[in-house]
Parts: sequence; C-alpha cells; structure tokens
Amino acid sequence: MISGIEGVLKSHAERYSQLQIPDVYKLLHQATQGSEHAAFSERHARLLLGKELRSLALSEAYGPFDVISGEGKILRVHLRKYISDGYSIDALFDAFIATSKGFKGNLLMLEESLLIALRLCSHKGLPFRHKEMKDYISAKAKDGYPTVHHSNAYVSAYHPAYRVVDREFLPEEITQRIQ
Repeated sequence: MISGIEGVLKSHAERYSQLQIPDVYKLLHQATQGSEHAAFSERHARLLLGKELRSLALSEAYGPFDVISGEGKILRVHLRKYISDGYSIDALFDAFIATSKGFKGNLLMLEESLLIALRLCSHKGLPFRHKEMKDYISAKAKDGYPTVHHSNAYVSAYHPAYRVVDREFLPEEITQRIQ
C-alpha cells in the first residue's frame, strides 16, 4: 500500500522545482494524517475558506486535484483550478469537514513514508542531501511529528491554496474526473 508514495514524491519533485524538505514533510504528513488539524470548527473552517477564496486569482498551472497518498485516497484540491473548472465549493467544504472528522491518521504510515523519502534522497529521487533530510525527520520525530507550514520558497513560487480531502468524501461526479 505504501509503495505508491515513491511515485507521489518523485512526481512532486519534478513538478514543483522549489520543493524543500519541509514541503516534503508536509506532503507526507497530510497524506498520512489527513486534515484534522485544519478544521477547528465548521464555522471557523467555512470563514477561512471564504476569506481565502475572496483573495484568489482564478488561474493555476496545474489541475484541481493532486493525489498525495500512495494508494490515491488523499488529495490536495487546489482552490484556484477547482473553482475555475466549475466544481462545487459546498461539495469541497463538506468533503473537507468529513475528512477532518472521519479520516484517522496513521503514524506508522507517516514514519514509513518518511523513510521512503529518506531513501529517495540517497538514490537521487529527491534533490536533498540525505543528512539534511535525516536531521529534519529526527527533529520532527522528537517533537511528535507536528504539522508544519510550507517553506518560503514553495509559497513564493506556487502560492498554495488547497484543501486536503479524502477522495471517498467527494461526490462521485467529481471523483470520476480525478486521474
């Protein structure tokens, strides 16, 4: 099941040239732990989404859906492209809330995914030095694997605006379009 994460990591490294170690960690954390940390309350989550939507320019170079888990279950739904493609904001919000309530993170899967990322550094599948990745992972392990923000380089280059959702909580008419 976890073997697909190698493909996810390589794909992200190819598409996002400004990807840094914290961004890899964040990707794997979201893929294995879901979005529970991001939905304090439905009301708060809706206010944040509305505020973010009002500040977006409706264009994006990549598609609305980014598969981030090895088995294809967890997605980043990029707001700009999702909206410009005409998808339902209410469906996304409902899926986000359902994910935050219904998806149970798997710490062992996070640790296994981080080991795969570390191995990819050694084999040039990720553009980072093995020691830097190992030190970063060790520090996060000591802190209990907290959530992190994207790196400044990633934010400057890509202006990330997305929601992490479990595919199963999106309506079928949407999931049929996800590759």
